[in-house]
Amino acid sequence: MGVATKVIEAATQATLAYTGAAGNTTAAATLTLSGGRGSTSISVANGEALAGVASRINDQSHTTGIIAEVDGNDLTLTAIDYGTRGTIDVDVTSGTFNVSGGNGSGLDYGSDAVAVINGQSITASGNQFSFSDSLKASTAWSGFC
Repeated sequence: MGVATKVIEAATQATLAYTGAAGNTTAAATLTLSGGRGSTSISVANGEALAGVASRINDQSHTTGIIAEVDGNDLTLTAIDYGTRGTIDVDVTSGTFNVSGGNGSGLDYGSDAVAVINGQSITASGNQFSFSDSLKASTAWSGFC
C-alpha cells in the first residue's frame, strides 16, 4: 500500500535577534536564557563583542537548546529543536538587552509541521509525524522542515 503525503506547513525553529552597534553590545545586562532543554544565566558587559556573547551562549547550548550566531551587528538566537518544543525566552533581570521577533516580549516558539497523509491532516511533533492507518500499521517520518 502506498502512502500519499503532502506537506502543508514545514516545521520552524524559534528565533530572536539582538542588534548591537559596531559588533558589540550597547549596554550591560544580566539575563536568563531559557530554551526547550533548560535555562542558564548570562551576563554581558557594555561594549562587549557580540562574538564573545555568542560563544558563551553556545557553550551552554546543551543546557538550553539555543544556539547563537553573529552577522555584523546582529546576534541571532535560534532554538536547536523544531516545532513547539523549540522555545526561546530571554528574561532580562538587570540592564538592557532588547530582542526582536517572537511575541515582542523576548519569547518565541517554533511551529510544528502539518501534513496530509493518506487524506488525514496530521500535526507533527516538531518535524516528526506518526501515522496509523485503518490496518493499524504505524509509520513515522521526520525531516519535514
